[in-house]
Order: sequence, then structure tokens, then C-alpha cells
Amino acid sequence: AARQPSKPLTGLRGTHVAGGSVVWIIGDRDWMEARGMKPLGMEPLAVGVSSDADHIITPSREGPTEAIERALAEAGVTPAELGGWDLHATATPGDFLEVDTLRAVVPEQVLVTARKGTFGHGMSAGGGWELTAQYLGMQEGKIHPTPLDPAELNAEIGEVHDRGVFDAACPAPRAPVGKLSMGVGGVNACVISRPLE
Repeated sequence: AARQPSKPLTGLRGTHVAGGSVVWIIGDRDWMEARGMKPLGMEPLAVGVSSDADHIITPSREGPTEAIERALAEAGVTPAELGGWDLHATATPGDFLEVDTLRAVVPEQVLVTARKGTFGHGMSAGGGWELTAQYLGMQEGKIHPTPLDPAELNAEIGEVHDRGVFDAACPAPRAPVGKLSMGVGGVNACVISRPLE
């Protein structure tokens, strides 16, 4: 049916509300490296946030767009420079709106991932898990696979953007990437990062 999940929750064994946490340590690179800490794959350039309180669960178009545009502007990165993007993507009908919103900002060459089916929905920790996977992949020079087979992508979503990472890893782009998270009540956060030089 129109704008239904690419793979219903019953078909994604990893999609469930999961508990957990994530902790990031961010600091001055020279200071941290002098103390034996090593950076992981990329460096964060900027974060853009918004809170539109449009709906308790379903994202709006305006809120995520505002977060994305703020992060890009703060990072000094144009949409044309982006090589990859990780979606919030909960395997619900809201995924269509998220992809459609993203494509209104970024060009068609951007390689897209969606990892809720890999980790489960960790609520407030979910975005941190997904951002960590993005950084770990960049550290290894690849984008890790997701559980979705290309044939399982919802056809309507595929018409909007079909350049995704499915059930096989691929080389990581040597370009800035984005990560969007959307929370209950219209809270949105976007992180723009770039590969370490």
C-alpha cells in the first residue's frame, strides 16, 4: 500500500524498542592525542537542532529541514559536497517523509544508510549508536551493511531516492557526511562530520 514501511516491523528482527546508552568524548584533537587518545574515523564539524512540537510521533517536514540546514551552514558544507547520510528511519510510514525531506536538501549522489533494523530503536540512545556506526565504518574505510535487501525497499521511497546501502558493505565516501535523528515531540538533531585527514 502507499507509503507503507519498506519492511514491516514483524520482518525486521532487530527493530524493537531497545534499552542502552551511548557516551561520546569530544575535545580538542591536539590536547586529546597528547594524552594518548585517538580520533575515530571522522571529526564532527557541526550540530543543528530544532524542536517544532508538530506531532508526538510523526515528524514534520519543517523541523528536520531546519536542523539539516543549520548543521550544514555551521559546518560550512554545501549539500553538493556530501557523500553520505544516515537516516533516522524507523521502518514506519514516516520514512517516506524523511527521505522526501532529505532529497529536498541533498542531491541524488548521496549514499544513504538506515540502521534501526540493525540495532533496534534505542530511543534517545539510538542516534548515538548510529552515529558511532558511521564513524567506525569511516575508520575502516567502508560503510557497513544494513539488513535490507535492495528488493525490499519500498517502491515509493525508491522513486524518491534509491542510492542506499543495503545488505552488502561498500567503500566509504571521502567526503562530509550527515546523520539525522528525530525524537518524540518534534525534537531534531543533525550532525555533519568529515573524514579525518
